[in-house]
Amino acid sequence: KGADQGADQGAGKGPGKGDGGRGPGRGKAAAAGAGSGPPKKKKSKKKRRLQRALWAMLALGVIGFFMMVIAYSRIDIPEPNEVSQQQTSRVFFAGNDIEIGRFGDINRTIVGLDKMPQSLRDAVLAAENRSFYSDNGVSPKGMTRAFWNNLRGGSTQGGSTITQQYVKNTYLSTERSFQRKLKEALLSIKIDREKSKDQILEDYLNTIYLGRGAYGVQAAAKAYWNKDIQNITPAEGVALAAIIQRPSAYDPSEADGKTRLEARWSYVAESMVQTGALTPEARAALKFPKFPKQARSQSRYGGQRGYILTAIRKELQDRGLTPDDIENGGYRIITTLDEDAQQSALDAVAKEFPKTLNKGLRTGLVAVEPKTGKVLAMYGGPDFLAKSRYAQVNTATYPIQAGSTIKVFTTAALLEEGYSLTSTFQGNSPLTLPGSKPVNNEFNRDYGTVTLRKALEQSINTAFVQATYKIGSQKVRQAMVRAGIPNNTPGLNNNALITLGIASTPAMDVAGAIATMCGGGIQAEPHLVDRVLLPNGGEVPIRKAVVTPKPVFDPEVVAGTLEAMQDVVKFGTGTRAKALNRPVAGKTGTHEDLTAWFSGCTPQLAASVVYFKGDGTKSLDGSAGMSTFFGGTFPAQTWTTFMKGALKGKPVEQFPDFKGVKDPSATPSKDPYDTIGNVDGVDPGSGIPPGGPGPIFPTFDPGPTTVPVPTPKPSPTPSAGPTSSGTPGPTASPTSTGPPNPGEDN
Repeated sequence: KGADQGADQGAGKGPGKGDGGRGPGRGKAAAAGAGSGPPKKKKSKKKRRLQRALWAMLALGVIGFFMMVIAYSRIDIPEPNEVSQQQTSRVFFAGNDIEIGRFGDINRTIVGLDKMPQSLRDAVLAAENRSFYSDNGVSPKGMTRAFWNNLRGGSTQGGSTITQQYVKNTYLSTERSFQRKLKEALLSIKIDREKSKDQILEDYLNTIYLGRGAYGVQAAAKAYWNKDIQNITPAEGVALAAIIQRPSAYDPSEADGKTRLEARWSYVAESMVQTGALTPEARAALKFPKFPKQARSQSRYGGQRGYILTAIRKELQDRGLTPDDIENGGYRIITTLDEDAQQSALDAVAKEFPKTLNKGLRTGLVAVEPKTGKVLAMYGGPDFLAKSRYAQVNTATYPIQAGSTIKVFTTAALLEEGYSLTSTFQGNSPLTLPGSKPVNNEFNRDYGTVTLRKALEQSINTAFVQATYKIGSQKVRQAMVRAGIPNNTPGLNNNALITLGIASTPAMDVAGAIATMCGGGIQAEPHLVDRVLLPNGGEVPIRKAVVTPKPVFDPEVVAGTLEAMQDVVKFGTGTRAKALNRPVAGKTGTHEDLTAWFSGCTPQLAASVVYFKGDGTKSLDGSAGMSTFFGGTFPAQTWTTFMKGALKGKPVEQFPDFKGVKDPSATPSKDPYDTIGNVDGVDPGSGIPPGGPGPIFPTFDPGPTTVPVPTPKPSPTPSAGPTSSGTPGPTASPTSTGPPNPGEDN
């Protein structure tokens, strides 16, 4: 109390009373009181504040601990983000080891840890997380540093374990915040408890980015050394481990990048000595690896790859896979394409395609294995990425008129209806149809009365239109569909002109239908995909290509059709194919002057070749200096050259013996409407009313079955045509007068 009073008086608060009195002594006391009282109070306050702070921190710690426990218990491992799971689907030739191309934007191929060399794993652990196999998924030191830096307002820092890096890449966004870092830690701890260390390491090494567009170590090994990951050297494994830290900064194709990579590589190698993964002697022997000069990046769709990949993508979707499955499933897509046959297609086109006067000219080729439907070769154009209007249109799958090729199936239909190869028809020109332009033979030539065999051999339009009237065009249509021409093909109508190939049939379908004949009547859906495999080797279920269990044509019908097709090659419009020096059945096709075909087969292989200009609406005449561009010229020569290469080393096989089909005289059709006078009027889409007048044939003097062929005038530029050993180049034929009429065809 005295001290307080003295303090009051010393402070000038007026005279004191009682024990406080006046005098010098009291002044000293006051001074003493003023110096000793307050410090005790200040010291006490500091102590209390410190205690309160400690208790607060303890409380916060306890609360934080319980919150962490609650958060940990409630947090679920989310689904991996889409990008981390995407991997390249790769397309291979039938042998399953030569890659054709790839689908997907993410270059990643997932492999098992057992495929990754131990030296690579040791290098990664030495570089990124030495305590990986002993920690609980997080780095307390790294987390503390990140927390402190965040409190100071700095950027979020790393110091992450391999588990944390894996979590960040696989489950979280790229956001940089303390909250994301906290979530990363919780997920890392949880994943560390739920997954084995080996599984985490495997997943990590399959997800990390390693430069050159490569995600995961398998894609990186391919990108840097064109090797599978199991075949890399220890030095190369150290290089991959070094690149993980900063892929863009360690690009060995750049001088500065290579210098930085060498320094980082040395650091990782020394770290491996420290971890015991390398002995000092082994480290001394380890040399910085060589990096082959980076090949110029090839476009995924350049050249033939674009045509093949787009056709395969469409087929896979038709057979049950989604676009996302195809792009990102990491599938191994095994095609039916034979590498040698495909090269033969490229070589044949390169050799036989006209070198001059070829502006706008295009060709397509498809080869199909009879009885299986496997497409062994496909040529869709010179370059999918070329700067031309139709560059990305696949000529092998482009729907276009097949012309007289379809007479093959009319022949089969006639044989089924009881006609024989010696049955006769009128072959003079023109054949006048009510309400339609006349049907002409090529050059309006008269043939007189001809057998079915001769009509196919010389591709006589009027004889085949008459024959179609006799049996009804629906019979021809049915034969085409059974052989493999899709039922919904544009222009595949019940019309007498169906026999002249007016429907839009792609080379793929025509080759498949020809293969039906060459395969004993077994109709097999042409297909490019043999099977689809998962990354782990399991097979992906897709719709199987349709193959009929039984022949769709009687064996004698098949044998008779093939017999007539062989005469086309021996004596008729397809003689260029004789140069194959094997049994060959074939048929030329020319729709007016717009398309030119050759389709044919041996017992082992069927193929179709088509030539046309632009979108198929421009005349071929004049191309390569030829006044008339026939299927028996460049198409037949291209076909022959292809088949020589594709069948090289294959045994020579024979077609089935032909014993004749029923009675040589034409057996009447069972069709109640089968009369010449009916003019096929019962057929929907014929354009001719029921009961209308019949076709009008020109009168002619009965003479020999065949009329001598006039000698064609030589082309002004005969050297432009294709040539082959023992086969003369094409010569120009007389040009027909007037505009082209329906089915002017050969």
